[in-house]
Amino acid sequence: MNQMMKPIFVLFFLIVLIIFSGCQQEPHPADLPKLYSCKITITQDKVPAENVQISLYDNHLSNKWSIGGITNTSGTAVIQTHGQFSGVPSGKFKVVLSKTESEGGSEVNESITTQKSETIRIYSLVDKKYLEESTTPLEINIENKSVVKTFEIGTANRILIRTIDPGSI
Repeated sequence: MNQMMKPIFVLFFLIVLIIFSGCQQEPHPADLPKLYSCKITITQDKVPAENVQISLYDNHLSNKWSIGGITNTSGTAVIQTHGQFSGVPSGKFKVVLSKTESEGGSEVNESITTQKSETIRIYSLVDKKYLEESTTPLEINIENKSVVKTFEIGTANRILIRTIDPGSI
């Protein structure tokens, strides 16, 4: 290797090393239990439901880790623990779903301030029974193996769950 190429090679090697060292995932916390792969698909009227927030809650409240995911265009979510570790610890979980949309609240810019010009209405696009751990009928059991599960949650409804008055913002 000639003298001109040596510094370029060293610089290239250092850049590659820096790039790949920044892509490492945070190490698992010492008390994180063994995780098992879990994919959940949500359908409404047998059609994949996109952008549904899925949260899993341990029936015995012994799990301190947040567990969940968001469905993609095929209605499937790869469930993660603590927002970054793929998989779910073993146990029996309640499955809570949420998907919302809002309307109203168009913004009017006046110099530096922004004012809301109309009432904001927030709608749930899943039945209210799926919104809370105490009312959801959905459960999933992770028994020391990977799980793939589909839940059909019926007709897509638009249920008003909150109204925000622009004067209260």
